[in-house]
Amino acid sequence: AEAALGNPGTSGYVLTSTTSGTRSWAANGGSVADGSITLAKLGSDVGKCRAWVNFNGTGTVAIRAALNVSSITDNATGDYTVNFTSALPDENYSAVGTTVGKPGEVFFVVIRTETFGSGSPTLMSTTQCRLVTANPSNQSTYDVNTVCVSFSR
Repeated sequence: AEAALGNPGTSGYVLTSTTSGTRSWAANGGSVADGSITLAKLGSDVGKCRAWVNFNGTGTVAIRAALNVSSITDNATGDYTVNFTSALPDENYSAVGTTVGKPGEVFFVVIRTETFGSGSPTLMSTTQCRLVTANPSNQSTYDVNTVCVSFSR
């Protein structure tokens, strides 16, 4: 009996079971010994969204919805720290953000690499990430009504 995974005629694999009970994999028409192929598990721990947040960045900062974000710290105008509920695996994550403002307003989200004017590094950490919302035309920071940021690793 044979059970096909994918399309065995092109790039798939076929698991063959003989009457004696031995099993072997055949890939692209070739034979592969039992146990020498490792299939990736679904739900791998790499490439997941580890945290995300949608928050009001004006007035009293408030989280609208979030995953693995415990709070937002309002450091100054357009300057926020996202605090994670559970630490991320390491500091090698990707942070992507968007903003929503009034019609005609354009703002962007930047991950902070230093505290303004001090030269002191504010690096991404496993427990928090500092970011700013700014106007691209003059580089000034602004409080924006809606800030959305996701963190993947």
